[in-house]
Amino acid sequence: MAIFYSGLYVACSIGDDVSGSSFETENSIAFEVVLTNKHPAAHTDVIIRPSDYVARSKNTAKTDLAQGIWNGKTDENGKITINNLPNGKYVIETRNDSLKGVMSFELDSTDLKGVNLIMKKPGTVFGSVVLPPEYRRAKVGIVGLDYFALTDSTGSFEFESLPADTFSIVALMESESSAFTQFASSSVAVVSGESTEINIGVNGKMDSVTVVDSLFYEDFEDSTKGWYTSAANYATADLRAVLEEDRDELVAYFSYTNDSTNGWALMGNSFDDVQDLSNLDSVSFMARGDGRVSLAFDHWDDVDSAFTDKAWIHIEINSSWTRYVVKPSDFLKADSIGGNTGWDSVKKAVTNITFFGNNGKEFWLDDIVLYSTKRVLKGIE
Repeated sequence: MAIFYSGLYVACSIGDDVSGSSFETENSIAFEVVLTNKHPAAHTDVIIRPSDYVARSKNTAKTDLAQGIWNGKTDENGKITINNLPNGKYVIETRNDSLKGVMSFELDSTDLKGVNLIMKKPGTVFGSVVLPPEYRRAKVGIVGLDYFALTDSTGSFEFESLPADTFSIVALMESESSAFTQFASSSVAVVSGESTEINIGVNGKMDSVTVVDSLFYEDFEDSTKGWYTSAANYATADLRAVLEEDRDELVAYFSYTNDSTNGWALMGNSFDDVQDLSNLDSVSFMARGDGRVSLAFDHWDDVDSAFTDKAWIHIEINSSWTRYVVKPSDFLKADSIGGNTGWDSVKKAVTNITFFGNNGKEFWLDDIVLYSTKRVLKGIE
């Protein structure tokens, strides 16, 4: 199951599509919201999210139709119509001061009309995430809804008000000593007007939940610390963290000039140890900008050397935030251009991850994740 973690999809095996959005043709949906007494729910908040969305902030995400995110209100008759919503699977939630409603639907090539949604008294969910050794806290979200909770140091959390239904609940566990993360999920039934307790990873055993390991995770919330820039003669490179209003968080902003055919401008990160990435499943990242971004894994003989081996892929980007997914099979075959010796030559001894800028002036980057198909991780910071 793929989880959209506010721009970050989390999955054991991520799809082959490198181009980003999973939505296609745009259509509309019209529905009516009613209270438990069947009266219209006038001027009620309506929140639509992709069915695999998970919030990573207490701030409600802003409307972004390209990503299937929409916020609005019903009219005085409890009715609402949303136009230009991309095809896909969604969850609609409605909220007022005392009642909530929820419904899942799939929008395909035809418009969806005449849907009714009944609001009920919400329920409460509380519990704990069993944190593995060296893990200090977890971020917890409800799949398909815009709710977020941060556990305390014991792993305890609470959602005071959720619509009544059965949901998947997901926890992102973070270590203070490294960038290694674990994802765990379970199912929870929210009962109207009642409290439900759930423990994720009971007795510290992770085999009862879905676990996805990542070798490297970077969201730039602590700025661009640990990242460097490099540029050839007659090229420039500048990197800094900026607040991106559309994402309501810090992201990496890389600007560059490169007037030489054989020049380069890049931002990169050196791993603390040489990494064997033979079990790499995929790499995902969010990006926007102009020109082309080249993602590369490098092997350096030492920190002062030029690249000796590289595997890379070139991706055209645009001005909209898009999630890109790259699998090892997507890297270019060895051709020695730019030092490209192919994935097989570097995968067992990777020292750096780099992003090159080409044919443009700037790009923004966020939520870089390397996924492993096997739990064989060494300390990457």
